[in-house]
Amino acid sequence: MPTIGSAPHKMIVAAKLDDARPWLLTPVSTPDRTVRALALSPGGSAVPGNASYHEQVSQDMPVAISITCGGKELARIEKITIAM
Repeated sequence: MPTIGSAPHKMIVAAKLDDARPWLLTPVSTPDRTVRALALSPGGSAVPGNASYHEQVSQDMPVAISITCGGKELARIEKITIAM
């Protein structure tokens, strides 16, 4: 019999930007393993004015997501919703 919530999940980050270009979110290393840092850069296949990122996660969900551009933090997400 199947169970709910036992398989790895996908973490999806989506951002609406005030720029008409398509943008790309790329993971970058950080000394704090509880924070997923994503660097924002022009390009990618996103819809213009948007950026997105996804990865498969299991037990090690980050407690925060930091979105940076040029080394400067633009946004920090600390309320992460888990949807099944």
